[in-house]
Amino acid sequence: MGRPEGEGRWFSTPDADHELDFRVGGREVNRSRPDGGPSLTFESWYRDIVPDERIVHTSVLHVGGSSRRRR
Repeated sequence: MGRPEGEGRWFSTPDADHELDFRVGGREVNRSRPDGGPSLTFESWYRDIVPDERIVHTSVLHVGGSSRRRR
């Protein structure tokens, strides 16, 4: 099971740095800095993947030097 090649573009600016290791235990990282804004790093860890049923992940959004957790 894969994810769309262009997924990194869905969440960031065109010059963002995007890494994707889409597997259980894998990680996704998207780093960008919008014009005039703080640096943003969105980081997710894949906990469970069941094709055509669910994707369970934990994510953290780092804004500048802080982080905000999403579940």
